[in-house]
Amino acid sequence: MCEDTSAGPSVALMCHVYQLPCAERQVMLQLLTCEMPLCQGTKDDVVDISAGRALHAAAKNPVAPLWAENCDHQNVELSPEYLPRLRTFVRDVQSKARNT
Repeated sequence: MCEDTSAGPSVALMCHVYQLPCAERQVMLQLLTCEMPLCQGTKDDVVDISAGRALHAAAKNPVAPLWAENCDHQNVELSPEYLPRLRTFVRDVQSKARNT
């Protein structure tokens, strides 16, 4: 379940996009102009990794994705790359916001 954490309308829209069938997600992604990180486990047995790769390819402003090795649908945050990547993304967004 995806929740809007008051981070803005793009987050809320992205939450709804993930609940759509894959083909519709790609169309909806064209509405997003913000940077969008994707994190998915390479052993995801709920959503195939190819769907994540297709979403990344369809994004207007993607950042380097995290394909979490040996993680599944429920434990991507346990990847040793997850927190460093998340911190870097948040710092980059904050820095750009200060410079605008």
